[in-house]
Amino acid sequence: MNVHGVKATLRIDTNADTLTAITSYLTEIRIDQEAKTVFRTIPGLQETYEIGQTTGAFLLEGVLDAAIITHLQGLWDSNANRDALWDFEYGPQGNTTGLPKLTGKFRLATFHIGTTIDDAGRWQATLQITDAVVTVATFA
Repeated sequence: MNVHGVKATLRIDTNADTLTAITSYLTEIRIDQEAKTVFRTIPGLQETYEIGQTTGAFLLEGVLDAAIITHLQGLWDSNANRDALWDFEYGPQGNTTGLPKLTGKFRLATFHIGTTIDDAGRWQATLQITDAVVTVATFA
C-alpha cells in the first residue's frame, strides 16, 4: 500500500534519560536490519544457510540546528560511560492510535557534522540498536 505524505516520528533519549521528539530536525530516517548468514555444507546430506549475528541501526540526517547538535553531542559525550544505553520510539507512519510503533535501545555509534560552501550545513548520525532487538507494537 502506497502512502504519500507520511509524517514519521522519532523520539530518542537525552543524556538525562528523557524521550524527546527530534522529528522536526530530520530530513531522513532509515532503519536497516541485517542478519549475517553462513553457508554450511553437511557432506552427503545437505547445503544450507544458517543465521548468525543480527544487527540493526537507524541512519539519521538533517539540517544543522543548535538544539539537535546539543542533544546528540550530549549523547556522544556520554559514550565515555560504556554502559550507556538510550531508548528510542519510532513511528514510521506517525504516532496516531493504531499505527506501528517500534521501540528499543541504542548507542550513538557515529555523529557527523558537515558544511559545504554556499549550502546548508548538515549532520548525520547512526543509532546502533543494541542486540538488534526492536519491539513492534501500535500506538495506543
